[in-house]
Amino acid sequence: MPVHDYGTLQFSKFDEIHSKGYLAAMEILKKLDEEDRLPSPFIDGKEAANSTRKKGRSARRNSV
Repeated sequence: MPVHDYGTLQFSKFDEIHSKGYLAAMEILKKLDEEDRLPSPFIDGKEAANSTRKKGRSARRNSV
């Protein structure tokens, strides 16, 4: 992420850092999506190609 210009304790720059990180992450996700390396139901409203999510007990095992 492009945060090299910021110090660890620059809390007053949170919104700026958050915005830069978000934009950088979206670029990476878009690139992965274009290369078909990412099932992306959350980018531009696309649905996942492999939506075979298991339901039932195995999906809830770690929820307790």
